[in-house]
Amino acid sequence: MLLITGGTGYVGGYVLEALEGKLPRSEIRIIARRGADLEKLRALGYGTSAGSVTHLGDVRRAMQGVDQVIHLVAIIREVRKKGQTFDSVIGRGTENVAQAAREEGVERFVYQSALGADNRSTGYFRSKLRGEAAVKSSGIPYVIFRPSFLIGAGGEFTGLLKQLTALPVVPVIGPGNYPIQPLYVRDMARYIAQSLDDDRYLNRTFEVGGPETIEYNDMMRETLAAQGKKGVLFHAPIFLVKPTLPLVEAVAPSLLTRDQLTMLLEGSHTSETDVRELGGFELTPFPEAIKIALTTAPPVTYAKAKGRK
Repeated sequence: MLLITGGTGYVGGYVLEALEGKLPRSEIRIIARRGADLEKLRALGYGTSAGSVTHLGDVRRAMQGVDQVIHLVAIIREVRKKGQTFDSVIGRGTENVAQAAREEGVERFVYQSALGADNRSTGYFRSKLRGEAAVKSSGIPYVIFRPSFLIGAGGEFTGLLKQLTALPVVPVIGPGNYPIQPLYVRDMARYIAQSLDDDRYLNRTFEVGGPETIEYNDMMRETLAAQGKKGVLFHAPIFLVKPTLPLVEAVAPSLLTRDQLTMLLEGSHTSETDVRELGGFELTPFPEAIKIALTTAPPVTYAKAKGRK
């Protein structure tokens, strides 16, 4: 039995798609909070368990009879009034999943971390590293992936790119020359699916980026082109943007947070190619990935899918 945390979410939907034909749906269990998303996956034939990774008892119940785990649950911004913090969801949540997996005798643990986590520059990164430490110290054979920004239909980052290019004048913070290595989400899901039965992946941490490193400016130009648009990039000085971020977070937190700005300015790219050699397939170039993301619907296995993004 395979347990997937975050199976109702964005990456989880693509992972379920990648597992089609590899495992029967009845041998895949998804833990998620109660609701229509979980019901949708149950109707598709997947096993389900209602609960939250922030509650160890919920995870223990979901873990019964499980021999493999894919842990995807994460948040990209905090909602403190709901108790959704990096520390609780990513940090303690991963510790709970690792502990329950160890108690159950799980044989393989696949964890999605984040490219740049070693920087420790944000609460998000620090919590991802805390999760990595929990996985490694569990004693379970593990695979850790650190992907760059994921591009795909239904993705929040893709939605942000679409929002930022909605008008002819495209806002860019600073010079826009920071390096980005966006990765097509189906390529990431394919790696995750492969790692379940390929021992070459075991006990390794992989940094994963797309096939090319591009400047943020070029990413925005390609996003415009994918929509058949033309636009002008407007570069807002960083020293003018930073003082406004507390207001932006309060009024429109989905647009940009201080942590997200820090991670963006640091860039997101890697020179490592180990996982590409193991994967054995051609990665999807960004121009193709963003066009697919903006013009197609997410897979039916993405529980939150409501048509085109």
